[in-house]
Amino acid sequence: RVLARLDEIGSARFFGLVNYMDAHGPHAPLPGVAGSFGPWSVFERSPEILLANAAKTNARLMDRYDEQILYLDRELGRFIDELERLG
Repeated sequence: RVLARLDEIGSARFFGLVNYMDAHGPHAPLPGVAGSFGPWSVFERSPEILLANAAKTNARLMDRYDEQILYLDRELGRFIDELERLG
């Protein structure tokens, strides 16, 4: 939505607050990154990362988190590229 608004704003100065929430749970698989850091299944649920969890469970959850960060990094890149394109 923000990228669409940039075209409307044009070259006018503005203040914008863009808050991406992709790195927050639940860590659902996102297009283009699901399975990037470890196996993934459409049937996999996303419980909380807890010390009481088995190490293997937390490792899989960290894979999901890393995928969220990868997705967020790509989206921020798109946003910054568009800002640079618009000057």
